Amino acid sequence: MAQGKADAWGETIIQGRLIGRNNIVIPPEQVEDLAMLGCNNKEIANFFGVTDSALGRNFAEELTKGREILKQKLRRAMLHNACVNMNAAVQIFL
Repeated sequence: MAQGKADAWGETIIQGRLIGRNNIVIPPEQVEDLAMLGCNNKEIANFFGVTDSALGRNFAEELTKGREILKQKLRRAMLHNACVNMNAAVQIFL
């Protein structure tokens, strides 16, 4: 059998907080990144296989920070679209 990229396997070490009865390792940076994409708590919790209440208890700071960064990026894009691109529809909302 030919060795190809499809046959490649490896291991990685994940660092993060242990959450839930199954001690699932969740990296705080990944929680923050998903919150920056606009995912809600339930979607992030389902991704990691934990309950949304456990996620909210253990990662409240990361969730808040990620969502605040998302809001800032959206505001910057909106201002750019309104002022630089002179989009009248966006200007109405400013």
